[in-house]
Amino acid sequence: MKTVYIESSVISYLTARPSRDVVTAARQALTLEWWEEHGTQYEIHLSELVLEEVSSGDSSAAQRRLRIVENIPILETTENAVELSRILVAEKAIPDTSMEDALHIAIAAVQGMDFLLTWNFKHINNANTKEKIARIITDSHFKNPVLCSPEELACLKDDPIVEEIRTYRLAHAARHGNDIDRIFAAIKESEKKFGTRLVNRDTAPMRTPTRRRETK
Repeated sequence: MKTVYIESSVISYLTARPSRDVVTAARQALTLEWWEEHGTQYEIHLSELVLEEVSSGDSSAAQRRLRIVENIPILETTENAVELSRILVAEKAIPDTSMEDALHIAIAAVQGMDFLLTWNFKHINNANTKEKIARIITDSHFKNPVLCSPEELACLKDDPIVEEIRTYRLAHAARHGNDIDRIFAAIKESEKKFGTRLVNRDTAPMRTPTRRRETK
């Protein structure tokens, strides 16, 4: 069973009172859906840092947060996690004003978690910094947890818009015999109508991957 480290923002969205803000309400619904329909498919873990964060603020809200996580295993915060968090900040993958964001990532990595679940897109699940975070963790010889939101980890299969596009995509490929060369030729023919709108920023020479020799 895959392992998940739950960061504090997920618990907050899970237990907060319904919001009238459209984005917040959507995240609340997605978090609840993941928790109820997908959460049992994973081994869920927290840390003392998560417990400290979810126990702060309004007392009644804090009690709701603590009740829902009371039986979840707590990952130990080790010296390795602290050192890795220092490196993440020193290498500017995480701002020095957000050391505890770095510590959440470090705990998940050092403890070998498969996923770190979060709604923190600013410093944790950030498309601009995830590659750098992953490189630092790899260079430190720890396992890279996948940094993702509940929506991403749910892998929803019944999205009607996605399914409509997928149906078209399959039909389009079938019209060309599922042959990438025929698909490419059809695309190139269609591109002719764009004239000056067509942009090509692919300037690198193609490097063909070297095939490994099979050992006998």
